[in-house]
Amino acid sequence: MLGFVLTIGCGYAQDTLKAQKPKVTHELIEGFLPERMYNKVLESHQISLHTIKHILIDTETLAYSNKLVFVRELTQEELLVFKQLLLVDTSYHWRAYNEEFVFYPSRQFVMKSSRDPLNIVANFDNSYISFIGLDGQMVLPIQGELKAFLRNLY
Repeated sequence: MLGFVLTIGCGYAQDTLKAQKPKVTHELIEGFLPERMYNKVLESHQISLHTIKHILIDTETLAYSNKLVFVRELTQEELLVFKQLLLVDTSYHWRAYNEEFVFYPSRQFVMKSSRDPLNIVANFDNSYISFIGLDGQMVLPIQGELKAFLRNLY
């Protein structure tokens, strides 16, 4: 009888530990991004980092132009971490998603794969990123580890 109680108790303890572990999900981001964009993130083998300089081109109309300035290639370790963070649902603040947003980009990541590249653009305070490809532009508010990762890349 004592053996039976111990067996049940140990099984319950293991189930409780499994329930406490956060499950990594990709369902929301996989459903949000077009399939081609999602696959490009998975397939990318090189990522280059660029800053976006805003240059005044007309003082009368206050028109600006954006100029890309190459910073560096991400290391293989940074590339793997970045891809993993881009494809996990907890990197995004889904409740704050709003189609009306103010987005002034400050850096661009060019994700290179065997097919055409995918551009990912982040704003000044790393609160939004935008996936830009042949399927259009998809903008999401970010949080947590992805936000910290982008902040530490310089």
